[in-house]
Amino acid sequence: MSKKFWGYRIDKTKIDFFRQELEEGRLRQGWGWKDEQNLRQLTMDSGARRNLPIFRKVKKGDILLVPRLPTWNEVAIVEATQDFSEGYDFSIDPKLGDFGHIFPARLIKSFNRKNTNVLGDLRASLKQVNRFWNMSHCKDSIESCLIMMSCWLILLASLTALIIFSLTISVNR
Repeated sequence: MSKKFWGYRIDKTKIDFFRQELEEGRLRQGWGWKDEQNLRQLTMDSGARRNLPIFRKVKKGDILLVPRLPTWNEVAIVEATQDFSEGYDFSIDPKLGDFGHIFPARLIKSFNRKNTNVLGDLRASLKQVNRFWNMSHCKDSIESCLIMMSCWLILLASLTALIIFSLTISVNR
């Protein structure tokens, strides 16, 4: 099965919380403040049902783009580490009293949403207001972003090595 690409929104007022959770391998989603909203045994809706497409559709290896994560001006590129229907957990955050839906994921990279190298189809899709949407039509643009970021990292590492080498030579003279 081929990799799919998804857009995934978070509560913009809790960016630090979502960043910390993602660092621990947990991609959280709201509408989960009561045990009855657990997607495995949903008995109370109140908006939680809108998370079922996330639960059912995201498969291991799929890529999710998360606007406003890890910071306000960035977009996180996240990989599903398991099928979300298998790796899903429900645990209400005790401090916030919400965000009980937990999906297994890892941060790959992030990019600045205003970067001029972000292509138009991707830029337009990131303006969606839905909490979850298909972005597979942006596959080439997303993969281009990943390649571009990898090239920049290699260039940065090379420049760093060159600077260290130059400093070492000048200290040893």
